[in-house]
Amino acid sequence: RYKAGLGPFLSNVHRVPFPYCYRCPIKLDPATCGTACANLLSLVGEADIPPDRIAAVIVEPVLGEGGVVPAPKAFLEEVRRYCDTHGIIFITDEVQSGFGRTGAKFGLDHSGVTADLYVVGKAFSAGFPIAAVVGRSEIMDAMPPGGIGGTFSGNPVICAAGIAAIDIIEDENLMQRAAAIQSIARQEFSTLAERCSLVGDVRCIGALIGIELVTSRDSRAPATDQAGRVVAAAARRGVIVGRGGLLRNVVRLLPPAVIPEDMLLSGLRIVSEAIEEVAGQEAARA
Repeated sequence: RYKAGLGPFLSNVHRVPFPYCYRCPIKLDPATCGTACANLLSLVGEADIPPDRIAAVIVEPVLGEGGVVPAPKAFLEEVRRYCDTHGIIFITDEVQSGFGRTGAKFGLDHSGVTADLYVVGKAFSAGFPIAAVVGRSEIMDAMPPGGIGGTFSGNPVICAAGIAAIDIIEDENLMQRAAAIQSIARQEFSTLAERCSLVGDVRCIGALIGIELVTSRDSRAPATDQAGRVVAAAARRGVIVGRGGLLRNVVRLLPPAVIPEDMLLSGLRIVSEAIEEVAGQEAARA
């Protein structure tokens, strides 16, 4: 979907289906599959490109725009093992999941896995435009000082904002606050799911929240149109939420870790009301 109408793209970039357990890409039961999707990485090496020709494997530990989908711990462990076996650099995309958003310093930390390189941004500077790549010294030091430059590289004001944001995240215990937001949001939307069949799955990883809407829990048919109407209904009530997922049926919430408790509870209730409003409209049409 994100490539439609665009191109040409870089050659020799190979993609492996993400371990989306609610919609398993290889149609297996996540409870018994043994994270079989992790084997797809090896199959790419066998079918398309030998491991000694792979420069790096890039993984988003929690899909952001893809619908707030966390990668299983076993999958990330297998990616790490595969990279170690073949001398491949493991890169984690932490632009959305990094710097406390998920209740840990990085989204990958929940798995106990360590990457070689981390791509970071967004919460890194609390809204100021900054991004960075950090990682193991033997990789980072391979490029001499000044070896990579850019028009806006190393802007001192932006860098100062980034340092200040990191200090605030640590000093104000915002990672713990994100974990508390997860608990509050899960309670709100799990309770909603008990009475509203439009909710197919609730995924909360810290302050990354996704509510997947379906027209049928049995078939898990995506409620794409309904998700758009939920976004509009929430906006009418004064709450801005996003929509994501390849099927555009996931309502996405990213409350800031500094949000006051009363505002958080009010916002979550409004989103629940918007979902129930749309569910009621669907029931009336049936």
